[in-house]
Amino acid sequence: DEEEEMEYKLVQREVFLPYVCHVCKILGQSYGLKRCRNCKMISYCSKEHQRLHWPQHRDLCKVISDICKHERMTNLFQKAVGILPDEYRYYRIYYVNKCAQELGRNLDSWEKEMIYFPQVCHTCYEFDIQKLTSCHKCHHVSYCKPSHLKSDHDIWCKEFQVYRDFILCQFHHGMIQPSIPKRVLQHYAPLTGDIRTFMLSTAGVSNKSLLMNKLDLVALTDTGTCPLTVLFSLQNANFSLEEIKFLTIHLVGAEMHFEIDNLRKWELLLLHLIPSLRILKIVFVGPELNSDNAFFQIVDKSKMCRKCHIAGRKVVYDFWKGLYHDFLKSKNYKKPDLISAFNAGLHRLSDFEGKDTWSPTIEAMLKEPDIPVIVTEYTEKEMPLDLQRIQSIVDSLEIIMSPAKNPFASSKPSLNFLSEETIPVIFKNYYITILK
Repeated sequence: DEEEEMEYKLVQREVFLPYVCHVCKILGQSYGLKRCRNCKMISYCSKEHQRLHWPQHRDLCKVISDICKHERMTNLFQKAVGILPDEYRYYRIYYVNKCAQELGRNLDSWEKEMIYFPQVCHTCYEFDIQKLTSCHKCHHVSYCKPSHLKSDHDIWCKEFQVYRDFILCQFHHGMIQPSIPKRVLQHYAPLTGDIRTFMLSTAGVSNKSLLMNKLDLVALTDTGTCPLTVLFSLQNANFSLEEIKFLTIHLVGAEMHFEIDNLRKWELLLLHLIPSLRILKIVFVGPELNSDNAFFQIVDKSKMCRKCHIAGRKVVYDFWKGLYHDFLKSKNYKKPDLISAFNAGLHRLSDFEGKDTWSPTIEAMLKEPDIPVIVTEYTEKEMPLDLQRIQSIVDSLEIIMSPAKNPFASSKPSLNFLSEETIPVIFKNYYITILK
C-alpha cells in the first residue's frame, strides 16, 4: 500500500570557475591561488591539488601551451586584448575548436569553460593576472583599471553571486534538490503571481541556513519553470482547464538536464494543479535523447502518488530521439494539444550538428492551425529574431500572446556567451510568446 517512487541520483558535472581552486573550489582571494605555469588557464590552491588534477588537465594543457608557442603568444588571450565583443566571441570559439582538433576529441564542458569564460578584463580582455582586480563581492568580474569596471555591474553582481554560490554549494554539499510541492487541488484555481510567489506559498523552503534557503528557492524555480510555464500558457490560450480530461504536450528539442531532469515535476506541478485532468501525456522529442539510456528503461516503473493512483489519474511519458519534423512522419505521432519549444534559439541558422534543422521543424510545429505553440528564450533580445525567422517560414501566423517577460521563468542564473557584453547573465524561459 505504500507509495512507490522512481529515484535516480543527479550529480553535478565538473564546472570551471577561474577564481577558485579547481580541485577544492576554495576562493582565490582567501588562499592566493596560482595559475598553471604552462597554460596559465587554470588555478590551484596548492601543488598537491595541482598534482592531483594533472591527469585530467595534462593533455589540454600541452595543446594550449603548444598553440601559444607556435603562434608566438605568452598566453592564449594575448591577441584578444582590445578587440570588439563579437571578435572576442569568435576568438574563443576558434580556440575551442582548434584545441579539440589538436586533441582529437571534443572538449569536456569544464574545458570549454576554461576558454569561454577565463579571468580577463571584461572591457578590454586583458589576461595578465598581475594587472587585474576582481569584484570583491562576486569575484566573477575583473578589470585592469577602474574605468574598465562597467557602470552596470551592480545590476548583475548579485546574479553572479547566486551563480557562484549555487555551484560551490553543490560541490561541497551535493545537488540542491528541495522537495517539489505535493498539494493536489480539489478545484481548479487559476495560476497567478509569479514562480517565486507560487513556490513560497505552496512549498516553503527547507529549514537550513539562510543561504541554503535562497538556493533551495532558486532550485525550485529551475525545476518548476517548464510545467508552470505550460500551465500559464494553457490559461493564456483559453483552454477549459476546469473540465479538461486529456492533455497531450509535445516538448520540442527536449534535453535531459532541463525538461527531463526531474520527471515528477510534471505530475506535481501540472497534473495536481488541474483536478479534472485524468491523463497527461508528455512527449519529449530531441535529437540528443538516447532511448537506450538506462534512465529510460525504468521510466515505466515510476509510480504516481497515492491520491492520483486511487483516482485513476496518470502521467504518460514518451521519448522520441530525432528532429520534430521527422517525428511527425513516424507512426508514434499523435496530434498534441500544445507544443512547446523552450529556449530554442529558433533564429539560429545552424543548430544540431551545424545544420539548419529549425526551418523544417518550425514549419512542422505550426502545421496545424489550431495547436498553440509556446516559444521561450533566454533574453528579450532573441524573441524578435525568433518571430522574424518564423514569419519568413510560415505564411499565416496568429500571435495569441505577444512577447513578454515570463512570470514563471527560472531564477537560476547561467552565463551568457552569445551576448555577454550587454546581458552577461541569462535565465531559462525568461521571455515567452504563444503562437498559432
